[in-house]
Amino acid sequence: MRAWLRHIAKNGIDDAGRSVLPRVAYDLDYVSLVLDPEFAPFEEALRVAQAMRESDRKFFWNFQSLADDENLKYEQFLRALMLMENVASSHILATWLRGFVDHPVDAIRSKAAKKLCECMLNFATIERLLQSRDARVRANAVEALWAAEDEEASSILLQAVADSSHRVVANALVGLCKRGIESAFRKLIALTSHQSPMFRSAAAWGLGELSSPQGIPVLKQLATKDRAHAVRVCALRSLESLEPRSNHS
Repeated sequence: MRAWLRHIAKNGIDDAGRSVLPRVAYDLDYVSLVLDPEFAPFEEALRVAQAMRESDRKFFWNFQSLADDENLKYEQFLRALMLMENVASSHILATWLRGFVDHPVDAIRSKAAKKLCECMLNFATIERLLQSRDARVRANAVEALWAAEDEEASSILLQAVADSSHRVVANALVGLCKRGIESAFRKLIALTSHQSPMFRSAAAWGLGELSSPQGIPVLKQLATKDRAHAVRVCALRSLESLEPRSNHS
C-alpha cells in the first residue's frame, strides 16, 4: 500500500492507481504519511491528497480528526492546512479550521483563528473567538476586522480596547485608526506610557503598522529612553519602517 502511495505521489493518479485507491484509504493511515516531509515533499503530498479527496468518502473526516490529536505538531498542522487550502472549498476549510481553535497547542490555536477569519469573515465567528482564553486568538480575531467596513466591526473594535491583553488592545486601536477615528490614535500614543513594557511595545508596533509620521517623535523617545530593552528594540524596528535606515545609524 505504501508503494502504491509513493507511486501516486511521484506520478499522479492513473487507471491502475485509481483501482487501488479505495484499498489504500481503508488499509493505510495516509494522513500521517502526507504530513511527513520525509515521506514526500509537499508537491507530491498534494498529489496524494487530491487523489484521496476524490476516492475516500471519509477524506475530510480523516483530516478533521487531527484536531483531536493533542500531540499534533505545529509543522504538521501547517502542512495539513496547506493541503486543505488546495483541495477544499472555503466553506469546508472554515469548518475544518473551527476544530482547531481550541487545540491545546498555542501556535495551532492562533494560526487556526487567523486563517478562519481570513477565509470566512463572520461577526458571529469573531465574537466567539473573542471569548477565547488565548490572547493570540483574540488578537487575530480583532485583526481580521481591519478590512471590514461595517458599523458592527467598529463596535467590536471599541469593546476590544478594554481587553486585558496588550496584543488585543493594540490591534483594536490600529483597526480604529484605520477607520480614521482620531481618538484611537491619541489612545495609542498614550499607551506608550503604560506601566507595562508589553503594552508599550505593542503601542510601538502599532505606530509602525500605521506608518504615520505623527508617531515618529514618540517612537524616537521610546527607542532611546525607554527603560525596557524590548520596548527600545520594538520602537527602533517601527522607526526603521517609517524612516530611512540611515537616519538611525
